[in-house]
Amino acid sequence: MASIRARFTAGTAWAVVALLTASSAANAANLTPGDAALVSVTAGGRAGNGVSHDSSMSGSSRYVAFVSEATNLAVGTSAATVPQVYWRDTVVGITLLVSRTSTGAPSTGDVNDVTVSRDGRYVVFRSTGRDLPPIAGQGIPGSGGHVYRFDSTTRTTELLDRTSAGAIASGDTRYPVLSPDGDYVAFSSGDRHFIPADTNGAGVRDVFVRRISTGATLRVNATLAGDQMADGDSWPVAVTPNGSSVFFQTTSAAMGVLDTNGQADIYRYVAATDAVSLVTKRGARAFGTVSHEVSVSDAGDIVAVIDVAIGPAMDAFAIDTTAGTITHIAPGFTLDSYASGVNTSPDGRCIAFTLSRLGMVYHVDTQRLDRIHAVFADPEVTTKVRPSAVAIGCDTVLLESARTYLVPNSDTNRADDVFLWTRS
Repeated sequence: MASIRARFTAGTAWAVVALLTASSAANAANLTPGDAALVSVTAGGRAGNGVSHDSSMSGSSRYVAFVSEATNLAVGTSAATVPQVYWRDTVVGITLLVSRTSTGAPSTGDVNDVTVSRDGRYVVFRSTGRDLPPIAGQGIPGSGGHVYRFDSTTRTTELLDRTSAGAIASGDTRYPVLSPDGDYVAFSSGDRHFIPADTNGAGVRDVFVRRISTGATLRVNATLAGDQMADGDSWPVAVTPNGSSVFFQTTSAAMGVLDTNGQADIYRYVAATDAVSLVTKRGARAFGTVSHEVSVSDAGDIVAVIDVAIGPAMDAFAIDTTAGTITHIAPGFTLDSYASGVNTSPDGRCIAFTLSRLGMVYHVDTQRLDRIHAVFADPEVTTKVRPSAVAIGCDTVLLESARTYLVPNSDTNRADDVFLWTRS
């Protein structure tokens, strides 16, 4: 392999990687830390007193939601005993507690799977709490998690995983994803009461989509022949605007003759045709290995995926669903140099991910790979920088990292924090 060639792009603070090789991450030119802003921050501008993670942001990057163990990020959270969900307006500089009871107190349930709508108004998350606002005075059945949507404008919370008739799911609901317009939510559940025709057994997790404004709930995962899946779990990865498409993964072995690899693969449900098609494929057949860590553009035309397809480690790929092409965007040559955590920008112009321990941005149109922080002479080189979202236009990246040099004067907690990194 030839060594990496890198240069600085005029007028930017990002190093441009010209060739992808085994030493691409480690040999990229040194870059002084630039325009980073701490998001998981106290009212005084300091880092929180606990770990922050599971972050998501609006299309413009103004609004960010995340999970944090910190108890000093918002008013009334000092007594929190479990991690909470927070929403922050980075322009006004206010932070709201999202996972709160009807009295405004922190919830006592575990929270995860946070998604923000493109305009930043809505936050969807999963919680195991039994003290979040239920529907019309109903109790919350079961012992598993449920899906909620917080409205930052009205400061209200709504429970979402229920049938078209309004009944709340009795099973454990997981992996919620919100459509960019905030009106559709997809989730995974083994509950058989969402639709009358669900007879594949309580042990099989299906993907359901609920239109929040109308209350209609629909099951979308099916085999290529249109039958319900008799085996294997399914979970959603993206919902496009207006619920036009739902991308999901499944481990089912009953998908059809095109999928015989026995691994988790990605499929697309199209509402207009009520049909399912295979996304992770070469020619007509599925990839030979497991596909995971999926991210999809708003239009559904660019799908980023991590797959063990070439070499001994995880690689990153960009799939153009319109052109039917696959681009290998980041090679993982060893178990210590691998790609993870792909995140596609809403407009599909770029994909952010971690390569080894470095934060990277791949530009789809130009096939350029940018490194977004320093590595040489870095005492924290073993600490990862994990991009979790990219804004429209690719100029701002949401990051998670325990590295303290990104905002040296404010970040002293040596714990994972949430940052916004902006191209200068």
